[in-house]
Amino acid sequence: MTQRIRTTSIRTQIRRALITYIKQMDPKGDGKLPSEIDMSGTLGVSRIALREVIKQLEQDGLLVSIHGKGTYVNRDMMKMKVRLTPAVEFEQAIRNSGYEAGVSLEDVTIGKPDEKVRKALNLSSNDMVVTVRKIFYADAKPVVFCEDIFPRLLLGQQEIISEELEISTFEYLFDKSGITVVHDIAELQARSSSDLEGFTHLDTSSPKPLLLIESVYYSIKHKPVMYVNAFLDTKYIKLSILRRQDVYTDQE
Repeated sequence: MTQRIRTTSIRTQIRRALITYIKQMDPKGDGKLPSEIDMSGTLGVSRIALREVIKQLEQDGLLVSIHGKGTYVNRDMMKMKVRLTPAVEFEQAIRNSGYEAGVSLEDVTIGKPDEKVRKALNLSSNDMVVTVRKIFYADAKPVVFCEDIFPRLLLGQQEIISEELEISTFEYLFDKSGITVVHDIAELQARSSSDLEGFTHLDTSSPKPLLLIESVYYSIKHKPVMYVNAFLDTKYIKLSILRRQDVYTDQE
Protein backbone atom coordinates (compact mmCIF):
# COMPACT_ATOMS: atom_id res chain seq x y z
CA MET A 1 0.00 0.00 0.00
CA THR A 2 1.59 3.27 -1.14
CA GLN A 3 0.94 6.37 0.92
CA ARG A 4 1.89 9.98 0.39
CA ILE A 5 3.63 12.05 3.02
CA ARG A 6 0.95 14.49 4.10
CA THR A 7 1.15 17.82 5.84
CA THR A 8 -1.32 18.64 8.58
CA SER A 9 -2.87 21.93 9.57
CA ILE A 10 -1.72 23.91 12.61
CA ARG A 11 -4.99 23.11 14.37
CA THR A 12 -4.45 19.36 13.90
CA GLN A 13 -0.89 19.63 15.23
CA ILE A 14 -2.09 21.56 18.29
CA ARG A 15 -4.86 19.04 18.90
CA ARG A 16 -2.42 16.13 18.82
CA ALA A 17 0.08 17.96 21.02
CA LEU A 18 -2.61 18.84 23.56
CA ILE A 19 -3.93 15.27 23.67
CA THR A 20 -0.38 14.01 24.21
CA TYR A 21 0.04 16.53 27.02
CA ILE A 22 -3.24 15.39 28.62
CA LYS A 23 -2.20 11.73 28.47
CA GLN A 24 1.04 12.59 30.28
CA MET A 25 -0.75 14.36 33.14
CA ASP A 26 -0.70 12.79 36.61
CA PRO A 27 -3.70 10.40 36.68
CA LYS A 28 -3.99 10.98 40.44
CA GLY A 29 -4.31 14.74 40.04
CA ASP A 30 -7.51 16.74 39.70
CA GLY A 31 -7.22 16.83 35.91
CA LYS A 32 -7.18 20.62 35.72
CA LEU A 33 -5.36 22.13 32.75
CA PRO A 34 -2.98 25.07 33.22
CA SER A 35 -4.14 28.51 32.10
CA GLU A 36 -4.29 29.27 28.37
CA ILE A 37 -1.25 31.53 28.76
CA ASP A 38 0.80 28.76 30.36
CA MET A 39 -0.46 26.10 27.91
CA SER A 40 0.28 28.23 24.85
CA GLY A 41 3.80 28.79 26.17
CA THR A 42 4.32 25.08 26.90
CA LEU A 43 3.11 24.01 23.45
CA GLY A 44 4.63 26.98 21.62
CA VAL A 45 1.37 28.04 19.92
CA SER A 46 -0.86 31.12 19.89
CA ARG A 47 -3.59 31.49 22.50
CA ILE A 48 -6.21 32.02 19.79
CA ALA A 49 -5.38 28.74 18.04
CA LEU A 50 -5.15 26.91 21.37
CA ARG A 51 -8.52 28.25 22.53
CA GLU A 52 -10.15 27.00 19.34
CA VAL A 53 -8.75 23.49 19.83
CA ILE A 54 -9.84 23.47 23.48
CA LYS A 55 -13.38 24.35 22.40
CA GLN A 56 -13.30 21.50 19.90
CA LEU A 57 -12.16 19.04 22.58
CA GLU A 58 -14.96 20.30 24.83
CA GLN A 59 -17.43 19.52 22.05
CA ASP A 60 -15.90 16.05 21.76
CA GLY A 61 -16.43 15.55 25.50
CA LEU A 62 -12.73 15.18 26.28
CA LEU A 63 -12.54 18.45 28.23
CA VAL A 64 -15.02 20.13 30.56
CA SER A 65 -14.97 23.85 31.36
CA ILE A 66 -16.36 24.93 34.72
CA HIS A 67 -17.14 28.63 34.98
CA GLY A 68 -14.88 30.35 37.47
CA LYS A 69 -12.76 27.26 38.08
CA GLY A 70 -11.05 26.30 34.83
CA THR A 71 -10.86 23.50 32.27
CA TYR A 72 -10.66 19.86 33.35
CA VAL A 73 -9.96 16.54 31.64
CA ASN A 74 -12.93 14.18 31.42
CA ARG A 75 -11.30 11.03 32.82
CA ASP A 76 -14.16 8.80 31.67
CA MET A 77 -13.68 9.86 28.06
CA MET A 78 -9.93 9.26 28.31
CA LYS A 79 -10.61 5.61 29.20
CA MET A 80 -12.49 5.04 25.95
CA LYS A 81 -10.39 3.66 23.10
CA VAL A 82 -12.64 4.83 20.27
CA ARG A 83 -15.15 7.61 20.84
CA LEU A 84 -18.22 8.19 18.71
CA THR A 85 -17.86 11.94 18.18
CA PRO A 86 -18.41 14.28 15.19
CA ALA A 87 -14.71 14.87 14.64
CA VAL A 88 -13.51 11.34 15.21
CA GLU A 89 -10.15 10.77 13.52
CA PHE A 90 -10.22 7.24 12.18
CA GLU A 91 -6.44 6.93 12.01
CA GLN A 92 -6.19 7.80 15.69
CA ALA A 93 -9.10 5.49 16.49
CA ILE A 94 -7.27 2.63 14.78
CA ARG A 95 -4.08 3.36 16.72
CA ASN A 96 -6.06 3.49 19.96
CA SER A 97 -7.40 0.03 19.12
CA GLY A 98 -3.84 -1.30 18.99
CA TYR A 99 -3.15 -1.40 15.25
CA GLU A 100 -0.83 0.37 12.84
CA ALA A 101 -2.94 2.90 10.97
CA GLY A 102 -2.90 3.88 7.31
CA VAL A 103 -5.16 5.65 4.87
CA SER A 104 -5.53 5.86 1.11
CA LEU A 105 -7.49 8.39 -0.89
CA GLU A 106 -9.64 6.43 -3.33
CA ASP A 107 -11.00 9.27 -5.41
CA VAL A 108 -12.48 12.78 -5.46
CA THR A 109 -15.43 13.43 -7.74
CA ILE A 110 -17.79 16.33 -8.48
CA GLY A 111 -21.41 15.74 -9.49
CA LYS A 112 -25.06 16.14 -8.63
CA PRO A 113 -26.16 14.60 -5.32
CA ASP A 114 -28.93 12.06 -4.97
CA GLU A 115 -32.23 13.21 -3.48
CA LYS A 116 -31.37 12.10 0.05
CA VAL A 117 -28.11 14.05 0.16
CA ARG A 118 -29.66 17.07 -1.56
CA LYS A 119 -32.38 17.35 1.08
CA ALA A 120 -30.01 16.71 3.97
CA LEU A 121 -27.69 19.53 2.85
CA ASN A 122 -30.51 21.89 1.80
CA LEU A 123 -29.28 22.09 -1.78
CA SER A 124 -31.09 23.17 -4.92
CA SER A 125 -31.54 20.88 -7.92
CA ASN A 126 -28.64 22.63 -9.70
CA ASP A 127 -26.10 22.48 -6.87
CA MET A 128 -23.09 20.20 -7.20
CA VAL A 129 -21.30 18.28 -4.47
CA VAL A 130 -17.75 17.06 -3.91
CA THR A 131 -17.48 13.40 -2.91
CA VAL A 132 -14.29 12.22 -1.19
CA ARG A 133 -13.76 8.49 -0.67
CA LYS A 134 -11.06 7.12 1.62
CA ILE A 135 -10.13 3.72 3.01
CA PHE A 136 -8.53 3.46 6.45
CA TYR A 137 -6.34 0.47 7.31
CA ALA A 138 -5.49 -1.42 10.49
CA ASP A 139 -2.29 -3.44 10.08
CA ALA A 140 -2.76 -3.08 6.29
CA LYS A 141 -6.31 -4.50 6.44
CA PRO A 142 -9.13 -2.22 5.18
CA VAL A 143 -11.42 -1.51 8.14
CA VAL A 144 -13.12 1.85 7.51
CA PHE A 145 -14.66 2.97 4.23
CA CYS A 146 -15.52 6.65 4.38
CA GLU A 147 -17.47 8.79 1.93
CA ASP A 148 -17.51 12.55 2.66
CA ILE A 149 -19.92 14.67 0.64
CA PHE A 150 -20.04 18.47 0.82
CA PRO A 151 -21.42 21.29 -1.40
CA ARG A 152 -19.09 22.52 -4.10
CA LEU A 153 -20.22 26.08 -3.41
CA LEU A 154 -18.47 26.02 -0.02
CA LEU A 155 -15.17 26.40 -1.87
CA GLY A 156 -16.26 29.32 -4.03
CA GLN A 157 -13.98 29.68 -7.04
CA GLN A 158 -11.11 27.72 -5.47
CA GLU A 159 -9.66 24.91 -7.54
CA ILE A 160 -10.09 21.44 -6.08
CA ILE A 161 -6.78 19.59 -5.89
CA SER A 162 -7.30 15.95 -4.98
CA GLU A 163 -4.00 15.60 -3.12
CA GLU A 164 -5.05 18.34 -0.69
CA LEU A 165 -7.97 16.17 0.40
CA GLU A 166 -5.66 13.48 1.73
CA ILE A 167 -5.91 15.27 5.07
CA SER A 168 -9.10 15.17 7.16
CA THR A 169 -12.04 16.60 5.21
CA PHE A 170 -12.97 18.56 8.34
CA GLU A 171 -9.54 20.18 8.32
CA TYR A 172 -9.75 20.79 4.58
CA LEU A 173 -13.05 22.68 4.90
CA PHE A 174 -11.69 24.70 7.81
CA ASP A 175 -8.51 25.62 5.94
CA LYS A 176 -10.33 26.50 2.70
CA SER A 177 -13.57 28.03 4.00
CA GLY A 178 -13.14 28.65 7.72
CA ILE A 179 -15.97 26.22 8.50
CA THR A 180 -15.88 24.50 11.88
CA VAL A 181 -18.07 21.45 12.51
CA VAL A 182 -19.65 21.55 15.96
CA HIS A 183 -22.14 18.66 15.98
CA ASP A 184 -23.79 15.99 13.90
CA ILE A 185 -26.93 13.92 13.67
CA ALA A 186 -26.17 10.28 12.96
CA GLU A 187 -27.97 7.03 12.27
CA LEU A 188 -26.38 3.62 12.79
CA GLN A 189 -27.26 0.73 10.50
CA ALA A 190 -26.09 -2.85 10.04
CA ARG A 191 -24.78 -3.24 6.50
CA SER A 192 -22.51 -5.44 4.39
CA SER A 193 -19.38 -4.75 2.37
CA SER A 194 -21.44 -5.74 -0.67
CA ASP A 195 -23.39 -2.48 -0.16
CA LEU A 196 -20.32 -0.35 -0.77
CA GLU A 197 -20.30 1.66 -3.98
CA GLY A 198 -17.51 3.72 -5.50
CA PHE A 199 -14.65 1.88 -3.79
CA THR A 200 -13.13 0.33 -6.89
CA HIS A 201 -10.10 -1.15 -5.10
CA LEU A 202 -12.22 -3.20 -2.70
CA ASP A 203 -12.58 -6.97 -3.03
CA THR A 204 -16.27 -7.75 -2.40
CA SER A 205 -16.09 -11.43 -3.41
CA SER A 206 -16.45 -12.40 0.26
CA PRO A 207 -18.91 -9.95 1.86
CA LYS A 208 -18.50 -9.14 5.54
CA PRO A 209 -20.73 -7.28 8.00
CA LEU A 210 -20.10 -3.58 8.57
CA LEU A 211 -21.56 -0.87 10.75
CA LEU A 212 -22.70 2.17 8.79
CA ILE A 213 -22.63 5.54 10.54
CA GLU A 214 -24.67 7.85 8.32
CA SER A 215 -24.24 11.44 9.49
CA VAL A 216 -25.08 15.03 8.66
CA TYR A 217 -22.57 17.49 10.10
CA TYR A 218 -23.46 21.07 11.08
CA SER A 219 -21.51 24.30 11.41
CA ILE A 220 -21.56 26.63 14.39
CA LYS A 221 -24.47 28.46 12.67
CA HIS A 222 -26.36 25.15 12.54
CA LYS A 223 -26.06 24.89 8.78
CA PRO A 224 -25.56 21.42 7.27
CA VAL A 225 -22.14 21.33 5.64
CA MET A 226 -21.29 17.67 5.09
CA TYR A 227 -22.97 14.31 4.61
CA VAL A 228 -20.89 11.30 5.58
CA ASN A 229 -21.23 7.56 5.13
CA ALA A 230 -18.66 5.72 7.24
CA PHE A 231 -18.66 1.92 7.05
CA LEU A 232 -16.75 0.32 9.94
CA ASP A 233 -15.49 -3.21 10.45
CA THR A 234 -16.33 -3.63 14.15
CA LYS A 235 -13.96 -6.57 14.39
CA TYR A 236 -11.20 -3.97 14.47
CA ILE A 237 -13.00 -0.76 15.46
CA LYS A 238 -15.16 -0.98 18.58
CA LEU A 239 -16.94 2.26 19.37
CA SER A 240 -17.72 3.70 22.78
CA ILE A 241 -20.13 6.50 23.61
CA LEU A 242 -20.49 8.52 26.79
CA ARG A 243 -24.17 9.23 27.39
CA ARG A 244 -25.04 12.03 29.76
CA GLN A 245 -28.07 11.52 32.00
CA ASP A 246 -29.30 14.64 33.79
CA VAL A 247 -31.87 13.93 36.48
CA TYR A 248 -33.67 16.89 37.96
CA THR A 249 -35.39 16.32 41.30
CA ASP A 250 -36.39 19.91 42.08
CA GLN A 251 -38.79 20.42 39.21
CA GLU A 252 -42.11 22.01 40.09
